[in-house]
Amino acid sequence: MGAQKCLVRAADQLSSQLTGKGFRVTVLNETEVSTVIATSACANPLVTAQAGRPEPVERRTEESPRAWRCDNRRHTTYGVRRWPQLGGSGAPGGSSTSGTSGEPPLPRLVALLTAVPALATTFSLTLARGERQEVALCGHVRVTGRSAAELDAARRALEQGARQAGTGLVRLDREQLPGMLATLPLGGAR
Repeated sequence: MGAQKCLVRAADQLSSQLTGKGFRVTVLNETEVSTVIATSACANPLVTAQAGRPEPVERRTEESPRAWRCDNRRHTTYGVRRWPQLGGSGAPGGSSTSGTSGEPPLPRLVALLTAVPALATTFSLTLARGERQEVALCGHVRVTGRSAAELDAARRALEQGARQAGTGLVRLDREQLPGMLATLPLGGAR
C-alpha cells in the first residue's frame, strides 16, 4: 500500500507541474494503462478480452529474426541510423522550413515514414543528453501488418520512403523486442 501511495503522489505532483507549464494531463488508472499499452502494441482486442479467463491460452507473442508477432498482428521495427538534414543549421527539427508544404522538416519526415500502407505505423523519438552536453536523437519506426504479406509490403514501402528522404533505417533483425519496447509509450528506456 505504501508503494501505491508513493506512486499516486508522484503522479499527482508531475501532473500538477505539467499543468502549470500549459500541458493537458490525464493520470490513467491501471485499466486505462493496460488499454493504452495493448492499443499501442496493436494487440487483437478479441484475444485481449479473453486474457483474464482461467482456461489456459496459447502463447500470444513470438519473435522471429525479422518480425515480432502479438496475437495475429506482425511487427517489424527499425532504428534510425542516419538522419536527413532537418534544420537550417543541421539541428534536428530546426525552425527552418523547406519544400512547398511549409511544415517543419521533422514533422514532414515523420509523416512520410508513417504514411506506409499498413495496419499501423509507429514512430518514436527519444532525446537525451549527449557526451558533450549536445542533444542525442534516437528514433525508431515500427510497421504492423495483419499478415506476413501485408507486413512485407509495408516494410518495402517504408524502406523506399526512407531512402527517398535521405534517412538511413536499420531493421532490428534478431532485436525486434527491444525495438518494439522503444515504440511503446513507456516513458523512455535506457
